[in-house]
Amino acid sequence: MHRQIESTEPLDATRGRRVELILSQIDALPTLSPIATRLLELSSDDESDIKEIVALIESDPSLTSKILGLCRRADKGLGDRITTVKHAVLMLGLSAVQAAVLSVDVFELLDSHRFDNIDAEAYCERTGTEGLDRVGFWKHAVAVACASELLAEASPALEVSPEEAFVAGLLHDLGKLVLDMILPRSYARVAAMCEQRQCATADVERTVIGIDHHTAGKRLAEHWSLPHVLQDVLWLHSQPMAGIPDLPHKPIIGVVTAAKGVCRSLLLGWSGEFGPPPDVVQLCLESEIDPAMVEVITPNLHENIARRCAALGIDQQNDSGLLLQSVMAANRKLGRMYEMLSARSEAGKHQARALDAICAFHRAWKPARGIVDVCEQVAQSAISALGAGYYAILFRPRDREPWQLCRFSREGLRSGAELIDEAWDPFSSGNQRATTPPGAPVDELPWLVAHLRDVPEASRVRVLVMNSASGGPVVALVHDRPLAPPHIGTRELSALLATWASAITSAAQHEGARRLGEQLAHTNRSLAQMQTQWAEAQSLVRLGEMASGAAHEMNNPLTVISGRSQMLARAAENPRDRAAAASIAEAAQDLANLITGLRLLADPPELTLARVSVERVVADAAAIASGRANVNDRVSLECSPEVGTVSCDPELLENALSEVILNAIESDADTRVRIRADRQGNTVRLIVADGGPGFTQRALRHAFDPFFSDKPAGRQTGLGLSRSRRLIELHSGSITIANSPGGGAQVVILLPDVANAQAALSGPDNGDEHAHAA
Repeated sequence: MHRQIESTEPLDATRGRRVELILSQIDALPTLSPIATRLLELSSDDESDIKEIVALIESDPSLTSKILGLCRRADKGLGDRITTVKHAVLMLGLSAVQAAVLSVDVFELLDSHRFDNIDAEAYCERTGTEGLDRVGFWKHAVAVACASELLAEASPALEVSPEEAFVAGLLHDLGKLVLDMILPRSYARVAAMCEQRQCATADVERTVIGIDHHTAGKRLAEHWSLPHVLQDVLWLHSQPMAGIPDLPHKPIIGVVTAAKGVCRSLLLGWSGEFGPPPDVVQLCLESEIDPAMVEVITPNLHENIARRCAALGIDQQNDSGLLLQSVMAANRKLGRMYEMLSARSEAGKHQARALDAICAFHRAWKPARGIVDVCEQVAQSAISALGAGYYAILFRPRDREPWQLCRFSREGLRSGAELIDEAWDPFSSGNQRATTPPGAPVDELPWLVAHLRDVPEASRVRVLVMNSASGGPVVALVHDRPLAPPHIGTRELSALLATWASAITSAAQHEGARRLGEQLAHTNRSLAQMQTQWAEAQSLVRLGEMASGAAHEMNNPLTVISGRSQMLARAAENPRDRAAAASIAEAAQDLANLITGLRLLADPPELTLARVSVERVVADAAAIASGRANVNDRVSLECSPEVGTVSCDPELLENALSEVILNAIESDADTRVRIRADRQGNTVRLIVADGGPGFTQRALRHAFDPFFSDKPAGRQTGLGLSRSRRLIELHSGSITIANSPGGGAQVVILLPDVANAQAALSGPDNGDEHAHAA
């Protein structure tokens, strides 16, 4: 993978301070030796004297011997003929000697500057990784240097100095070594993550440390005042050539990039890169190098690497030993790849099993099911995915609501659901184990143990919260399964738990929405009923005002009419005149009764309560109705033994019942009226049924409206049922009408026995004294 030149992601304050601290530590690293620094100054001066340069190098005998070793190259046929520094300068040129000096100085400086870090070693031992392999690192650096040198020689059209290419290749990955020196534990973590993920180092470096080895290497090159060409190689190598600006030294960057690709493909040394090796042919084409040159340089590459490593004192081996080491490295890489593929295969099996379980769960999922049903489905899915064992679901719909415990047998059958009123917060600091697999031991929750009576081994049971703390429902799995690798992967378990928790939460939300809908419908019905009652109350108020005004205005005229007509009836000698006067008096009385009835609807009198026999009240009402209808033996009464007495206003209740009974008698000329009285708790129920034609649909809608009547005009005023409902409602009762399934009409009256209910609540000693039969 190629890194980008610059990251566009903004750094927060903490990350920025960390990067600045790392860069300041790089600036605090030791500088190059005085000899190397002076040599760089002299070589950049066109008027410098070769004798001064030779004397400067020969002032350090150890440096002199290593430089002579680097300069003895068999491929140029010089062999052991280079015996002095002056000879090396004359035979190979000043740039070759300068490259050798710089290579030796950098190697000795960084290889000797190590930090022993116990934490880093412990981390590597715990993760089974080795961190940065210094010997392997330098072998890879020398390999890239030799490959860069050979590619530069084989590609003269690029005009890249082989000596300069060698130094650039040797130093290209110094940033990795610098980060390992400054932050050994963090870099051990980077190396371990790269090996585990099989990915590029730079991406992980930026994630873990904050900067990558490209930036660190460039900063070190600036600190050492290395030439700009080396600074850019350390910064821009291994990046697509198309993304590099047209710099004068762009070809050498391409040479090092291609050389690194060759060395990675041959597994030469430790590159610290675990991603897929790059396409060497493509790298060569991007760098304008003939890909055939790779085959040309490869035969001499191992020999050159062995000689240069020997000169620097790096794990001295001949070229065949180096080749054997490359083969062993390839075998080790194959072994790691096999282990990785085996682990991925096992993870794939876990993922497939979890995915199958999730798919099966969704296929069986029915959104309209209740919470307990869904919990049972979750238990069955858990048995399928995790194996048979003990399972229960602990669920809390909302904060401050009781927990619901649904327990299941090993076959997944529901065995009960219990409410547990316990204020347990699984997300508090003391309950963190409950949110991490396999969960908190149930022994830590004594309030729950008491409800798990059917658990064979309670010590193995754990409670694992399946969803996050979001202020909504909380779902926990009570189980006795391991829930850890190799039984199931962490990601697969998280997916299963999230699926199950989502299903239970969805069921809870569905039930809540259903309850809310039912409450809303009930509220709407109540509101409609209240609106109807309010409209009726307003109508009655207006009717009462009209009745009061009519009574006030009509009382005196009606009194005069009634009195005079009665006087005329007594004084008249002609029977026809007496009948006419009696009709006038009767009409006046009817009008007076109508006004009285209207006033009763609008402004009913206060109740005068008494404890009376239900049977006596109903019988008296039936007698009144029979008398008004002028019939005998058409009304039958059936009272259950427990009906007893009721607290009511006898006169007003008889008035209400007589209107209902009279309406039933008049439904048909030959019908019989059946009255049944019984008691339902503290409520007296009266059912008045007849054998007539029943109510019309219009009558069912408007029977209680004032002045409504389905009878021929002139028969009734239409106030009877209206007056009955008004008087029954005064007793806090209700009256409903319907048609009987077998034919005829049926009126049901419910009268709550309030006084009897209060007596029952206050005790047997306080209720008997209020009861008496009328």
